[in-house]
Amino acid sequence: MPKAAIPRVSIERSEAHSRQGRPYGQSAAPTIQQRPALVPFDENLQPAPSARAERCRKRELTRSIAAVVKADPAEDPQIAQRPDLQIDLRLRTLEQKETRLEKRVKKLRRNTLELWRMADGYHARLHDALAERNHSINEMRRMEERAERGELAKRAWQEERAGLYDELRLLEERVDKAERFDLEEKLRQAEERAEQANLSWKKERAKLQEELKATREAEPAELVEKLRQAEERAEQVNLERKEEKAELQKRIDDLESTDMAKNLQEAEERANKEHRRAMNFWLALSKERRQVELLQEALDNGGEYPTGVAQGQPLLDP
Repeated sequence: MPKAAIPRVSIERSEAHSRQGRPYGQSAAPTIQQRPALVPFDENLQPAPSARAERCRKRELTRSIAAVVKADPAEDPQIAQRPDLQIDLRLRTLEQKETRLEKRVKKLRRNTLELWRMADGYHARLHDALAERNHSINEMRRMEERAERGELAKRAWQEERAGLYDELRLLEERVDKAERFDLEEKLRQAEERAEQANLSWKKERAKLQEELKATREAEPAELVEKLRQAEERAEQVNLERKEEKAELQKRIDDLESTDMAKNLQEAEERANKEHRRAMNFWLALSKERRQVELLQEALDNGGEYPTGVAQGQPLLDP
């Protein structure tokens, strides 16, 4: 009987192991560098030239064996006579084995291509995940840098606000000093004018007393008239003094109310402006901190954002 055909899978595996430089049966961990490039699956994909040549050689050998078996023993006396039934059964068995081996080789080839395709998919997904992770880390670092710059800006703003408050306090002190000095000057001038008016009134009174004393011996009608005129002049001088003092007090009150209201309004406007700036800085800093927290949670969850949070722009560049 002819020898059984060597399985094609074992031949191909031994050739593959010999090409890789390691004996048959020794496994090696597949790596991305050792795996060939992915090719689309084709049902009619032809084997490598060496495998095809081996398969053709085996077919020729099988045909020659079949020809020898089917030859007429009378024509070729060297061939021993065998029953035809056993020869046909053996040929059918060999053909069935060859068919099964071919199907198995095709199945193994399809499985290998499918595994390569899956490995390429996993490699691409791993590459995308690593790129997304690196992008997330860079984005988080940029967020932290912006948060640090926000903190520095906040501290600078606080220092500037403290300086403005100090400047405002000094300005208010200078304004108060100037107002007090102005009011003191005005009061001093008013007191001087009042003293002058009082002195003039006293002089007028002394003059009237002298005139009254000089005219005591004059006629009663002239004395009464002069006394009346003197009293009228004294009353007029007193009224003028009161009007001047009231006008001066009114001017002082107007100046105090106007300057204080104006300074108070300017101070309130500056305080409101600084408060708005502080709120804007605080809101920007809170937003940066929230974005950093979301990126940190996404990195901890494997690139998935928390439920209910919009992802916004994709982290992976197209």
